[in-house]
Amino acid sequence: MGIFSRQLTNVKNLTTAFSYTDFLNALGIQVSSVDKYKLGEITYFTCLKLLAESVGKLPLELWQDTDNSSRLASEHYLNQILKRPNKYMTPFTFWSTVELNRHHYGNAFVYIETNRGRVTALHILPSNCVQIWVDNIGLLDKDNSIWYIYTDSKSGHQYKMSYDSVMHFKTSTSFDGITGLSVLECLSMNIENQKSGAAFVNTYFKNGLFAKGLLQYVGDIDLTTRKKMQEQFASMASGIKNAGSILPVPLGFSFQPLNISMVDSQFLELNKYNALQIAAAFGIKPSQINDYSSSTYASTETQNRAFYVDTLMSALVQYEAESTYKLLTSQDQIARYNLEFDYDVILRADFKTRMEGYAQGINNGVITPNEARKKEGYAPDPNGNQLFINSAYVPLKNVDKQASEKEVKN
Repeated sequence: MGIFSRQLTNVKNLTTAFSYTDFLNALGIQVSSVDKYKLGEITYFTCLKLLAESVGKLPLELWQDTDNSSRLASEHYLNQILKRPNKYMTPFTFWSTVELNRHHYGNAFVYIETNRGRVTALHILPSNCVQIWVDNIGLLDKDNSIWYIYTDSKSGHQYKMSYDSVMHFKTSTSFDGITGLSVLECLSMNIENQKSGAAFVNTYFKNGLFAKGLLQYVGDIDLTTRKKMQEQFASMASGIKNAGSILPVPLGFSFQPLNISMVDSQFLELNKYNALQIAAAFGIKPSQINDYSSSTYASTETQNRAFYVDTLMSALVQYEAESTYKLLTSQDQIARYNLEFDYDVILRADFKTRMEGYAQGINNGVITPNEARKKEGYAPDPNGNQLFINSAYVPLKNVDKQASEKEVKN
């Protein structure tokens, strides 16, 4: 926290607060059932990875609206921050980390470092080290009703930050509109089921992929001898090294295996159901977790587009609104500056479809050739800044007039 020490107020003896864990416990959600620091369940990890990478690969750009159009505000100093939020992170690492924290903890926090009113860097605060204080009685400051208390995990020092110095991104699931609910907590039971299923498979592998059986012996045998025989027989029958080998059975004994397969135990069905439930909580489509059982190429493409529209866009709208409000000054907002993600990166069609779209846009006077070339990364043409339209098109009211002119000429 050395880089923040000059700008944040050190708060001493803050020992009580209504923390995020307390809030969940008050709602009857037990947070101890899942270790929130271990992403051991593969479906849960896959969903987090997909969402984090999807947000991370989108460039955040500064635009300015004018009376006639919008333009990239490349001259604004904030572009340098967008290209490098801090000296340790690229934009991809920064935004993917924010998205990962937002879903895993329910809330993500970014401290805005400033110097004389200008943003100099953006720093991600560990979500598990930040508490949200709602000061509705003016205890800390009459001008601020929400404060963020950051506790340095190394030194134990606590820092008070006002709402306008922290960008707060939360999940869409919130009961008060201030604190987001973690997907992990909502899926604690389902994730535990997935982990139990993984343990089930591991047991199968350790035991040579077949279940234990019944060792039968006709006659009496004492307890000590029984345990010794059981251990010896288990050492010959269990383990990968004994899989597929011939099993010797002592004279007077018979062995009857219990052939319980994964199909009989409905493991595959239960595992698939749990995986789909976890993915659904994140808004992830089945094809994105490699479930193509009911998918075709066309439906998969449609699902991918639906993921960006239905799932990802809600998060991007929040990122844009919070970033615009916290990073831009009131003068910038009056000048109609705003921050937007480049959606074309995720909604980009195949080459043929793009070319057909450009052709229609250019032929109908919607875009110029240079605007289309810029989207494809080509250099502009000196004569490509004009709008074109088919001369055969005439207003409907002039059809009779044009026909009359043709008759006169003939």
